[in-house]
Amino acid sequence: MYAAKVVIAIILAVLIQIGIPTLTGSRRFDYVDLPLIITVYFSLRRSQLLGMVTGMSAGLAQDALSHSFMGVGGLTKTIIGYVVATVSIRFELDNFLMRLLTVTVAAAANSLLFIGINKVVAIPQYLELTGRQMWRTVGIQTAANLLVAFFIFVILDKLVGRADSGKVETVRAKYYR
Repeated sequence: MYAAKVVIAIILAVLIQIGIPTLTGSRRFDYVDLPLIITVYFSLRRSQLLGMVTGMSAGLAQDALSHSFMGVGGLTKTIIGYVVATVSIRFELDNFLMRLLTVTVAAAANSLLFIGINKVVAIPQYLELTGRQMWRTVGIQTAANLLVAFFIFVILDKLVGRADSGKVETVRAKYYR
């Protein structure tokens, strides 16, 4: 049942991410990365495998339905999912403010990784970015993802449920004693 919730969340995030700009014709939603927010949410469950699989699935689905270089989004979200899950194992990230801080750092890292990889593979629209434009884009994407994550996390907590406290105790017993 839990796996079904993860899959449904990924599918909805990707469809909303691709569907809103297509239906409205507006590019205002381009700065928000719903699959990244879903990846961070499930990575905070202290499972590196869940974080990586969620990131890979969401990123590749987003790449397949958008007009970006195939695999870059999947790679960046897989890395973000693994790192967030690893950090959540070692540190307490259960309260709401820490989760929002985690989304902020993850969004900035995802943007930098995405732009950097696209520059390395010589995608023309990214080669033309100046340093000032790149940092502006990273800042806007980070702020937009933080704002949206505030609401998405509340909704997902109601629908999916918070992390199991028994698992938190197991992690504490394993790493903190």
